[in-house]
Amino acid sequence: MLLLLLLLLLLLLLLLLLLLLLLLLLLLLLLLLLLLLLRLLLLLLLLLLLLLLLLLLLLLLLLLLLLLLLLLLLLLLLLLLLLLLLLLLLLLLLLLLLLLLRSGGMIMIVSLLWIFSAQNLILL
Repeated sequence: MLLLLLLLLLLLLLLLLLLLLLLLLLLLLLLLLLLLLLRLLLLLLLLLLLLLLLLLLLLLLLLLLLLLLLLLLLLLLLLLLLLLLLLLLLLLLLLLLLLLLRSGGMIMIVSLLWIFSAQNLILL
């Protein structure tokens, strides 16, 4: 489970690096667009490439969002598993208490409760 979480985080970092690279390429294309303002055909070609890059950037952002949602879902699943484990532990403690009560440990529990309540009365 932790390995899958680390793999998702690594994939998320790789996507962020790719996103940064695409942004750098986008800035470079914008600079080229300003330099080649005189030639209309090249301008149209660069605009098309810029539009394509923007679409790729949007797709990467969508993939990044999907990975973040998957990571959140995995964390929620881990939290649910921990809660289930705690419930199981509580059930085990209740069964142990019930077994102790059935085996004659009732006198010991009542005497402990009486001692603690007597200490509380003394403190009051």
